[in-house]
Amino acid sequence: MTKLEIWNGALAQLPHDRTVASLTETSTEALRCAQEWEAARVKVLCAHEWGFLRMSVPVCAGDWCGEVGGMLYAYPRPTSALRILGLFDAEGRKVRAEVVNGLLVSPEPTASVRFLYDEADPEVWPSLVQRAVLMELAARLCPVITMNMVNTRVLMERAKMALDDAMLADSSEVEYSGTAGDTYIMARI
Repeated sequence: MTKLEIWNGALAQLPHDRTVASLTETSTEALRCAQEWEAARVKVLCAHEWGFLRMSVPVCAGDWCGEVGGMLYAYPRPTSALRILGLFDAEGRKVRAEVVNGLLVSPEPTASVRFLYDEADPEVWPSLVQRAVLMELAARLCPVITMNMVNTRVLMERAKMALDDAMLADSSEVEYSGTAGDTYIMARI
């Protein structure tokens, strides 16, 4: 699904009969979709440790930063990180770290950072994640375009259900989470 298809899918969820022909269109619908797009995308992509977004990269030896709350080394935040999941030592164990002035500080002299990659292209997202973003966008557009709070509440609930479905599917992927993720999610249902 393309970004434009997600926009039009979100508009179709409303009791609304207009569509958007291009991402650069200046119609009210296109402007509202553009306005709410980033918030809807980031909310869904940050809501879960998605297997398709998870990355781990070694960071250079930390720069000595002096004593900052017991932390001695500072690492730059990866520019492509949507959300930091943690700092890990050479054996893969999570180490204590904090964010100070945009830097990751830790007592470890060398480490790797695990994070969620900020993938902006919806065509590479799994279909259930695309659907979750579509429903989140629809829930955000509804009060602005239709001013109908009953429909807004219904769409908010559908958005939550779509996100839950996407998270369940991602957690059951053996490649990403093993069997523990599936057991945990199934216990929550």
